[in-house]
Amino acid sequence: MAAFAWGLLVAKSAWAGPSDIAVRIRCPVLSEVSAAEFEARAKVDLSARAKVGGELEVFCDDLAARIRWRQRAGAWFARSMPPTSTPATLVDALLVASKDLVEEAARFEKAPDGDAAKEQGAAPDSGVPIDAGPSNAADGEQVPPRVVERSAQERPPSDVARSGGAEPSSDRSKADAASQKWALGVSAGTQAALFSTRGTGIIGPSVGIFLSLPGGLVGTLAGEYDFALGAGDVVRVRMASAAAVLSAGFGRARAFELGVGAWAGSVLVGVEPPYRPMSLSQGLWGALVRGRYALRRDAWRVAIGPELRWHGFRPEIAVDHATVWAVPVVSLGLALDVSWDFYGSQ
Repeated sequence: MAAFAWGLLVAKSAWAGPSDIAVRIRCPVLSEVSAAEFEARAKVDLSARAKVGGELEVFCDDLAARIRWRQRAGAWFARSMPPTSTPATLVDALLVASKDLVEEAARFEKAPDGDAAKEQGAAPDSGVPIDAGPSNAADGEQVPPRVVERSAQERPPSDVARSGGAEPSSDRSKADAASQKWALGVSAGTQAALFSTRGTGIIGPSVGIFLSLPGGLVGTLAGEYDFALGAGDVVRVRMASAAAVLSAGFGRARAFELGVGAWAGSVLVGVEPPYRPMSLSQGLWGALVRGRYALRRDAWRVAIGPELRWHGFRPEIAVDHATVWAVPVVSLGLALDVSWDFYGSQ
């Protein structure tokens, strides 16, 4: 029995379990479910490769990430990753990168000079100094002052092959990162605006297309068809217009958006008999400023926010010389948009 217990103790010390892998992830772009899924999968995968356990840390900047790993009492090995297309592909890429880092650390430990370098608290290659952060201080361990960060061009060909050829060269990675900032998509939504304290205004649907540009800029072209509010039973008023807007995203994961643009259209009026004229139309145009707060999940994005419009031409609708509906100089509205990236990704 004693021999059997000793054998279990030796087996446990020679092979790590998921509980011996510490995973710390700071990735606001991932939902709680996605982050928990990554942590669970990473612990299982790494426990099969790291015999003595270790620590894995992930820091995200939108859909780009920096990941680092160290075996217990070992040196840090890190890698920077270009932006991916969706949060789901980011999780898959992080899992592949974590496996590569564990194998790279294991090769270093087996190298002839690995023990000497380990005693000095540094990896064999020149690294980039980084702050270990409060998580390492809480562990009470001596953090090596430098880490190893190798690009795909410096890694052995076998590493590139195992990663599926995702990073064949540093130039290719830069090109991929730049191309992933372009996206083409469609949007649909609704908007409403108040014209006066009497309750006059407009409400209606809209559809459009958008193009995400490098640097977080988004160009949008949308068509709107609005119905008048507060015009009464005698007059029917409709507004058809198109708006072109250039917006810039900012904040964490570009959740906030501010844009400026111009719009033009026509107001269509119909009058019940016996009033005259029976129908008429009048062109109008103006400028707009809008703000949005958005929630994104994969290729879908839901945004809501205010919209301020200046009307360069202001028609008035009158019945028996009494104005029943008019367009003001400035109107304030609220819009809701649902968009879908069908080509590329931000």
